[in-house]
Amino acid sequence: MIRIGEILDGETSVGRKFQQLAEFLGATRIARARVSHVEGLSRPSDLGLPALPSSVTLVDERSGQIIRLEIQNEILLALVDGAIAAAVPDIVSLLNSEHGTVVNIDDVRVGDVIDVLKIKAAAQWYSEAGLDLAEPKAFGIPIEHPRRQHA
Repeated sequence: MIRIGEILDGETSVGRKFQQLAEFLGATRIARARVSHVEGLSRPSDLGLPALPSSVTLVDERSGQIIRLEIQNEILLALVDGAIAAAVPDIVSLLNSEHGTVVNIDDVRVGDVIDVLKIKAAAQWYSEAGLDLAEPKAFGIPIEHPRRQHA
């Protein structure tokens, strides 16, 4: 975890930060896109309760692709033009496109340009037992993880 912080807090270009995250974590960029719609990003007053389902829609201004993020306490699903780009247990993180710093889900606003990253979880999460606990279906989204579909 310390290494990730060193990368993100470093005085280097965003491109170099991505390169370091790719080398260290196997991170891949799903998209660099502008937030066009935010729906339901609000937390319950009791922080012990799960967040309400929310979604963020982004548009990749270069390719025109539509990116949709389905969120509860974390980003559960990332779709690009309706196709699954990442799904829990994959880790989806948001970074500020100018500085390469982490963007908190609660701070996402229409007009923000964000890099959406995918990081693979530990291998055991992709086993049958792991997917039973952590794929989108476990969170009420009627979609199987792509690894289960192709197994």
